[in-house]
Amino acid sequence: MTMSKRCYSIGFFIFFLAVYSAAAADTLHILEKGETLYALSRKYSIPVAILLERNNISDAGKISAGQKIYIPETYTIQKGDTLYSIAKRFSVTVEALRKANSLSNSEVLKVGKILIIPESKKNGIAAGSSNNTAAVSTDAAAARQNSQASWEDPRSYVKKSIDKNLLWPVSVVDIAYLSGKLYGVAIDSTANAPVQAIASGRVISIGPHRGYGQVIFIQSKTKHVYVYGGLAQILPQAGAQITVGQKLGTLASDSLTGTPRLYFMVYENNKPLDPAKAPRGK
Repeated sequence: MTMSKRCYSIGFFIFFLAVYSAAAADTLHILEKGETLYALSRKYSIPVAILLERNNISDAGKISAGQKIYIPETYTIQKGDTLYSIAKRFSVTVEALRKANSLSNSEVLKVGKILIIPESKKNGIAAGSSNNTAAVSTDAAAARQNSQASWEDPRSYVKKSIDKNLLWPVSVVDIAYLSGKLYGVAIDSTANAPVQAIASGRVISIGPHRGYGQVIFIQSKTKHVYVYGGLAQILPQAGAQITVGQKLGTLASDSLTGTPRLYFMVYENNKPLDPAKAPRGK
């Protein structure tokens, strides 16, 4: 594959996923026994103070196993980025972006700096200053404070007969097809379940996508692209060679439903393929 075709292919999948992403920005993490906010801070590269504020926690020591912790979306500044371009990319205002990161009007962006992405208007959190949007923001904050946030999932699911005994990326509790322009399967599993590759290949892209947590794209020798979304963390680096069964990361809980859920899609020649019929193995 030529460099231009490869870049087009990667861009196509990332754009496609971005267009049809759900409106949630946060990743939901379910605390395990012994986990601390300081450990989560290192894991997600987010200051403890941000985790405390986002989850309305006054004492970092008073957390318990099973508690829901919302991890705000972040973005690492790239060369050529401006606050305007970043705000536009994530559907937030420049003002909201400045406020979330305590940036002054004259501050110069530094490549490599991690920005906290505030929840956008699409998420029901006000990025503007009108009374109506402020009211919506208050309601959403209250929902998070109760640790029982329950937003409507904009994705559609269809139950079909599917072989759960096939090699899947995670252990299957339940599985359904995604209905609509974004085609694939949603696999319900267990919290922090290991996510494994079902086919060998090379990592062509990794990173967060709104509503799908951390996402990893792997292209096989047959040029199929396997998309694993909903991860809490990704272990391989971009460009790494992957073998069948290799651990890619751990599963996060869906920020809308609270269910540990993997979004799995496969593409062939830029067209979606039924994941149940996708090649498995080498």
